[in-house]
Amino acid sequence: MNTQVLSDKMLLNRYLTGDRSAISQLIGRHSNRVRDYIRMMVKDHDLADDILQDTLIKVVRVIDEGRYADSGKFLSWVL
Repeated sequence: MNTQVLSDKMLLNRYLTGDRSAISQLIGRHSNRVRDYIRMMVKDHDLADDILQDTLIKVVRVIDEGRYADSGKFLSWVL
């Protein structure tokens, strides 16, 4: 079992070079924090879940289109 924790940047690079599981790890690492932030803003759990899903779809789309600029922390960029 590999217990090494990869950085966000390493996971992103792995995804960009073809490791499709890396994006799942990256999203899994941050989805609860993003969901909590959205819930705090909208005060509605169901709406927050919908917004989270839309947000994560857009995150993957922007990365796939090559428009993600690695200029800081991944989580800060998502938020």
